Amino acid sequence: AGAALLFVKKYHAMGICLCLGGLLGGLLFGATLALQFIPAQRRLGQTADVAAKVLSTDNSYADGMVSADLQVFAVNGKTEHYRIRCTCLPYCTPGQRIEARFALEGMEKGRWQRAAYADGVFAQAEYIGAFAAAPGTGSLRGAFYALQTALSSNIRYYLRRDVGGILAAMTVGDKRFIGDAQYASYQKAGIPHVLAVSGLHLSLLCGLLPLQKRKWRSRMLHALGGIAAACFLMGVTGGSPSILRAGIAVLIMDIGILLGYPADSLTSLAVSGVLLSAGNAYMVFDIAFELSFAATAGVLASSGMMRRWWRAHPPEGLRGALRKKLADTFAVSGMAALCTMPVLVLQGMNVSLVSVLTNAATLWLMAPILICGFGAAVSGFLP
Repeated sequence: AGAALLFVKKYHAMGICLCLGGLLGGLLFGATLALQFIPAQRRLGQTADVAAKVLSTDNSYADGMVSADLQVFAVNGKTEHYRIRCTCLPYCTPGQRIEARFALEGMEKGRWQRAAYADGVFAQAEYIGAFAAAPGTGSLRGAFYALQTALSSNIRYYLRRDVGGILAAMTVGDKRFIGDAQYASYQKAGIPHVLAVSGLHLSLLCGLLPLQKRKWRSRMLHALGGIAAACFLMGVTGGSPSILRAGIAVLIMDIGILLGYPADSLTSLAVSGVLLSAGNAYMVFDIAFELSFAATAGVLASSGMMRRWWRAHPPEGLRGALRKKLADTFAVSGMAALCTMPVLVLQGMNVSLVSVLTNAATLWLMAPILICGFGAAVSGFLP
């Protein structure tokens, strides 16, 4: 319907792009069904010997056990590729390759099922026995997990457990030391996103890099620094969806700068969405995915509007600079909240205007917090 309306209004190029986007979405969804979803569904109700790689771990309800997301390589000796989730597995760490016997079951229907599918998890695994694990130190994921653990330990060394856990989560994505009450407080305040390393953290980190726009060498060095920062955060956080979206967009923009093409934020955001959906088309049903893209679109829109406003009404003096800073902060928070509101309504979630105020009051603190966090993480390796 949207493409037909564009053709009627003689926006032929936009209509063609919309049709091609719909076709590409259908192809990606079909590929996900054929390569991951259907093979996983065929195994439901069976007990099987599974060879897999540990992608991420969390606390379990039993001592000496972990909850883990696993990337399956083989089932009963046959090659298969999809993810499963086990809530009680003998202790292992991300990056390790394991073999074990599981009873495979379907995911519980409802919102949790959609969230699991969005994460690429298409089956629930109950551990039966025959567990064997190979050391994970030789894998890249294992090396990054060890680095994340070391950096998190450096950050938390001199701080109380609650404060250190929050700073470790904000800086290197280690959420293991955040209590349920603390996370609930951030949710009530409308700022739980600051606890997940995302595009906000990456943009602030890239903003610390010096840039002289008129000098070619400065732009090239800034682009290389942005690529290094994106790769570092994507690796040390285990490739969480929130940082993957931002990291891929930053890589596309900075690689374009290195090749001599102007940065286009909207195009980079769209391409990052396509690349993420290529691995799992169900990701578009994830509320975090939808909120992230809606909020990013709002931020880009507000930045463009404010840039044009200040170009026409340049601030003067210290008072004008302060007014500009406050206006930009509230504009970004307000537009991001406005763009995410339709997603929240469609998902049946609460919409709160208080979150606009809490975001405006706290987001300016993220830059000094990250500077202190990374400073503690790095200086902890010194004698």
